[in-house]
Amino acid sequence: MPWLLWPLLVYLAAVLIIGKGPTYLGYPPFYWGEAVLFAAIIWMLSSRSLRMAVTRGITGLSVAVVLYIVLGVVLTLRSSSRWPTVDVLRDAAAWYYASLYFVGLAIGKRPKLAQRIWSILSRFWVLALVWGLANFISGDKLSQLGPMLAGRDYSLLSNSGCELVQNMALGAFIVLANLVRAPFRWAAAALQVTAFAGLAAGAAVEGRGVKVGVGMAILAAVLLCLGRGRLAKLQKRLPMLILVSVLALGAYAAISEEALARITHADRFSEISLEQRSGTAWWRVLWWQRLEDDVMAQNPLFGLGFGQSLGVYNPFLVGDDQTRWPVRSPHNFNMTVFARMGIVGSAAWALILVLGPGVLFVRLWKNGFRGRRYRGDRKEELLFWLAMLLATWGDASFGVLLEGPVLAVPFWFALGFAMARSVACATKMRILTVHNRYLFRGGEDESRESEDKLLSAHGHQIREIAFNNDSIDRNGLFQVGCNASWSQGSYDRIAAELAAWKPHILDVHNFFPLASPAVHHAARHMRVPVVQTLHNYRLLCPGATLLRDGVPCEDCTRHLVPWPGVMHRCYRGSALQTGAVSLMISIHRLLRTWQRCVGVFVAVSQFEKRKFVENGFSESKIAVKPNFVEDPGEPGKGGDQFLFVGRLSREKGILPLLAAMDRTGPDVRLKIIGDGPLQPEVLAATERNPRVRFLGRLPQSEVLSHMSSAMCVLIPSIWYETFGRTAVEAYSVGTPVIASRIGALAEIVDIGRTGFLCEPDDPAGLARAMTWFTQNQPAMPEMRLQARLEYLAKYTPERNYNLLMPIYERAIAEARTARGLH
Repeated sequence: MPWLLWPLLVYLAAVLIIGKGPTYLGYPPFYWGEAVLFAAIIWMLSSRSLRMAVTRGITGLSVAVVLYIVLGVVLTLRSSSRWPTVDVLRDAAAWYYASLYFVGLAIGKRPKLAQRIWSILSRFWVLALVWGLANFISGDKLSQLGPMLAGRDYSLLSNSGCELVQNMALGAFIVLANLVRAPFRWAAAALQVTAFAGLAAGAAVEGRGVKVGVGMAILAAVLLCLGRGRLAKLQKRLPMLILVSVLALGAYAAISEEALARITHADRFSEISLEQRSGTAWWRVLWWQRLEDDVMAQNPLFGLGFGQSLGVYNPFLVGDDQTRWPVRSPHNFNMTVFARMGIVGSAAWALILVLGPGVLFVRLWKNGFRGRRYRGDRKEELLFWLAMLLATWGDASFGVLLEGPVLAVPFWFALGFAMARSVACATKMRILTVHNRYLFRGGEDESRESEDKLLSAHGHQIREIAFNNDSIDRNGLFQVGCNASWSQGSYDRIAAELAAWKPHILDVHNFFPLASPAVHHAARHMRVPVVQTLHNYRLLCPGATLLRDGVPCEDCTRHLVPWPGVMHRCYRGSALQTGAVSLMISIHRLLRTWQRCVGVFVAVSQFEKRKFVENGFSESKIAVKPNFVEDPGEPGKGGDQFLFVGRLSREKGILPLLAAMDRTGPDVRLKIIGDGPLQPEVLAATERNPRVRFLGRLPQSEVLSHMSSAMCVLIPSIWYETFGRTAVEAYSVGTPVIASRIGALAEIVDIGRTGFLCEPDDPAGLARAMTWFTQNQPAMPEMRLQARLEYLAKYTPERNYNLLMPIYERAIAEARTARGLH
């Protein structure tokens, strides 16, 4: 523990356990609260923690706090020439304690130090509960003990009552949430009884503010019961707490209504009216009204400044005994900020409340931060900090203690500490991915690897269970065909991994043929949510492409058993192998595997989603998230050659492309990158046409280099492309695209801006588009620029991550709802 932080901890112990009495140690206007502030700032500067607090994830809240402090500095300097320095510095406490926000932020960003500080502070609040209840039972005699303060008529252990009750309530919350473990069962039971007794005693306090503040904290906890994630222990015990409170109030009411009003001081709320001309509530409302009128008349933007006593605006205090009431403040921190700092200061303060407790509430509602979840005691801790901030604000809205160190030191420190902890306490998501790799590496393999790297870069834990198609020959086609519908080995393997690692989500990409849909059932049995990415049409079509004999085909989608595919031997030209795939599709249609075992399907384009919805899949269960590619940096300058990159197979349109090259002039040259079953045809074309050059399979870095130096990238697919990764890769280096007007390609290409579309399997149309490019070189720079802008707008890793995490959260939430959990 850094020694410069010990003064802060000692001070927090004093104000949290005892109250305001110890804060008067010192010489006005400087008490030891200011010394604590200076020591904490020196620690922050000497340990470079200020740099950590400011540079690591600057938030809107930090900016709002800086603006609030800067405005306070400017107004303080402006007021110093008009009012006594002592008064100016005394009033400036309304803003300079906000510096502790950055101290709390810096500590909260150091996991080990933050955990130790939290462990100490939580015990302070439990001690406050015990001390406060003992003081209540003694009739406030304990708070009258100790030496008398110099120049004051009360003792060192004294308190105003309100701050003590607030900390008693917060201590009760800690006990009810089991955030402090008692060493023995009897001690734990005694603490539980103390917690309920402390809350009951707090109801008898006279102050309105503390009741409003604690009520706001309880209301927030109740509302968060409707949010995502499991209920915190404190939330589970709220019904008992409310029930005990209702029964206690009912007992008082049964005795007499007067007893109920007397013990709860409920009549003090009925006083808050200009028509009720008695009690402190009436003169406070009148005070606030007169302050508002004067500020709006004198300086509505920046207020009255610091140094002037705001008590002069209360006609009931002018000429009265000034020792009876603290008259410098209107007993409402929000009104004080408005009076001294105007509309600008009030706006900054409102922004702090929205971006502080407001954002913390939203994060707890979502049960996480940027896809990472709050679990166990961490959620309990954050719920406590929200309660503490709300209770303090509510109390300060009826009192003066936030304008001094009694509430200001805990509040501003807690604000920074809580916001840092709301980030640090978010559990990194554990994601288990399943992927059956292809014999010839393609876009699906690259998309899955890119996604895993993206998630790892954001701090999530990723494990992959990979199945390799190169093992098919070793296992035998018959065994593989039988296992395609249900692989018990895959089921056992996935179930064991789920049981051992306990991931938050199972993300399945390609499961055919070795993994099989058994992996989905294993996840359902282990109660792990499943996200299934739809890279192709395997769930609808035995060939996975909705393509037969070079034209789109959807015959199998209209039959429970996709027998047309077997007749036409759509999978690998084999009726037997197609039959195995068709059996897999039929079995899992009957088992309703996709409805029962998958939480969310991820379509990579709107076109793909429409196809699945047309064939019976629920539209509400399909999210659309396009693939992405890493940003290669500066776009290329292009060149004079066309480029094809992809699998050398029939559906990718390599044959129509080779035919188109025979129709182009001598200035059209083509490079082909890739491998696949039609590689012999490509090699034959290179021998026949010297303008066609085959480069084979290349590393991704070399592929992007060829793309950046190409005039245009060609995607002549003849099947319903689910996406178009090659087009996005081309856009990332600023290269336009000529693609077939089919499937998702029609969504990706903006005609005339980022490229052109031609009809599928149309060599003549493709040749005309290529010729246009060679004859319109002046248009290329603008088209390249637009291609790059299209990539930046839609296909970057960060945008993809922001689409992916809500999908995971949705799958987890729906799985919990299906199990009857919150």
